[in-house]
Amino acid sequence: MAVQQEKVYVAVGKDLQQGLGTLGWALRNWSSQSVSFVILHVSVSKDLIYTPFGKLPTSSVNDEMLEDLRMREKDTVDKLLGKYMAFCSKVLCSTDSDATAYKLLGCILHSSPFIGVHR
Repeated sequence: MAVQQEKVYVAVGKDLQQGLGTLGWALRNWSSQSVSFVILHVSVSKDLIYTPFGKLPTSSVNDEMLEDLRMREKDTVDKLLGKYMAFCSKVLCSTDSDATAYKLLGCILHSSPFIGVHR
């Protein structure tokens, strides 16, 4: 039977500097152990959307506009997660985006993107 590697889950949000601080702390504190780091992006409620006009209830925009705003939000999150991956690559750990785990965790956490980072 295969031995499962321990995982450390690191929750990050929209603030890159705060997220890098949290991720750096986790990497420093568990760097001597053989663990996998899972970066979880935590987003706000899906009841509100961010627009150039501020936060609006999702019910106040049509489906086409809502889809466009969601795609922009996803692009922003993907770029942010790319920066977290770049940070992890600087501390000599391998990174990957695990699509299967992404889907599973997305179902659990309402489609919050994440990236697996292995040390």
